[in-house]
Amino acid sequence: MSSSISSSMTIIPWEVATPEELGDKLGDSCLSLQQELEEEEWRKVQEADRIHREREAKTWK
Repeated sequence: MSSSISSSMTIIPWEVATPEELGDKLGDSCLSLQQELEEEEWRKVQEADRIHREREAKTWK
């Protein structure tokens, strides 16, 4: 193991890990939730754009 790797970055087999080591870290959960919210927001924007284009197309027919 390189001396530049800190003990918090040590890779251990899951079989010998403590429950705390296996659990999500607060930062991981927050980042995951933020990504989910951003993806949902992106989908809503795309859906709104699609609906807007459909309505414009109907208006011009």
